[in-house]
Amino acid sequence: MPVVTIDDHKIEVPEGATILDAAEKRGVEIPTLCYLKGYDPSTSCLVCIVKNRQTGQFVTSCSTKAIDGMELDSGTDEVRSMRRTALELILSEHVGDCLAPCFFACPARMDIPLMLRQIGEKDLPDAIATIKHDIALPAVLGRVCSKPCEKGCRRKDADDPVAVCELKRFVADSDLASDLPYLPTCQPETGKRVAIVGTGPTGLAAAYYLRQLGHACVFIDKASEAGGQLRMESADLLPPDILEGEIQQVLRLGVETRWQQNISDRRQLDELTGEFDAVLLACGPISQEQIAALGLTATRRGIKTRGDTYQTERDEVFAAGNVVRGKAMVVRRVADGKEAAQTMDHFLSGREVRGPGRPFSSRITRIGDDEMNTFLENAESSCLEMVDTGHEFESD
Repeated sequence: MPVVTIDDHKIEVPEGATILDAAEKRGVEIPTLCYLKGYDPSTSCLVCIVKNRQTGQFVTSCSTKAIDGMELDSGTDEVRSMRRTALELILSEHVGDCLAPCFFACPARMDIPLMLRQIGEKDLPDAIATIKHDIALPAVLGRVCSKPCEKGCRRKDADDPVAVCELKRFVADSDLASDLPYLPTCQPETGKRVAIVGTGPTGLAAAYYLRQLGHACVFIDKASEAGGQLRMESADLLPPDILEGEIQQVLRLGVETRWQQNISDRRQLDELTGEFDAVLLACGPISQEQIAALGLTATRRGIKTRGDTYQTERDEVFAAGNVVRGKAMVVRRVADGKEAAQTMDHFLSGREVRGPGRPFSSRITRIGDDEMNTFLENAESSCLEMVDTGHEFESD
């Protein structure tokens, strides 16, 4: 009987067996999509491919007969990449958006459709967990955000966009007013320490996600309290108790603070890099002269970073928010904090520092009038609206 090798496992199979049969016998998992046992393989999906080590060719395991002495790779990164490409090509032909337009319009990449379903089911505990998975300061953003997600909402072409920002604010306010506001679970301590210079929206968000990843964080700010430029918002727009409530939720994760300390030159930055494993500069707009004093390279807008990694020319120093962009929406700065935390985790874990991942998505162009009418017919019966007075829900 033929003996084949899959991922260095030798497997004996009957004459006429396929590579997939051999893998199943040994317990090697090979994904399939178009294959169905008992029917002739169509080999149309290509997600079951493996690599023949001897020829270097990729073959479909569902249709290729096992030949004695054959050596195959199934679990390598190269094979997985080929399978992923095959699946993406299949998905690229389907009708409709893989991810909602509001997802891409939101710089924080929040799962807005999931939040809306949870609110519709009056499941506010799950809704706040969904929101805070991607947005560290939802009650703040519910008041000061410029609502780019609503600009991307397809419903605006028919009547009005879904009131995403107000709904997010409702959930966040309800959570802050509860006896036990939501706190995420933090991973075990890694022993790594991060200094975050600046406690505006970017620094607060970065600490929120770095603590969840198990890294110790210390806020360093020239002011005597956190909030940065958010403290300059009018009390009518952003009540101080709301801002303070969300700041306290970040500090409750175990973030240390050092107030009234200004990091203005290279010597002070060197001292931080000597004390901490990594430093995040999130101190707001900065002049080219100030950047030069820190020993870093400037762009027209702020500190120069490597692509979308937030890493400066000094490996252990990262920068995000307006210290890089010069001026950006608050939601963009909050998103920067989350993404910087992710890339800093790569560095602190000894991995290659890469930018935030981008999910695959096929997107349609515009919805036809007939399709929109059908959508509205189905949507109206389950639509919920928020009543400002008392924050109650009412069904249409």
